Amino acid sequence: MTDGLGPSGAAGTVAAAGQGGAVAGDLEVHGLSVRARERVLVDDVSWSAPAGRITALVGPNGAGKSTMLRAIVGVVPERGRRDGRVLLG
Repeated sequence: MTDGLGPSGAAGTVAAAGQGGAVAGDLEVHGLSVRARERVLVDDVSWSAPAGRITALVGPNGAGKSTMLRAIVGVVPERGRRDGRVLLG
């Protein structure tokens, strides 16, 4: 599912709420792509994880699960580039 936002190159938008720095709300990922050198590691991924629910990210070895999680938290592979938006709120 794509929202048509296209690459933004921005680090994303994070909205935090609650006590003790806890984040309340859903996790939303829109158009997330990760590229390193000439390779596309994650391509145009959009999904959401509802607050208060357990959500699993599953797939075979080498499918990009760890790369996607690193991109969501803002840590991309060396010489990599992340496009898309990550929203908490």
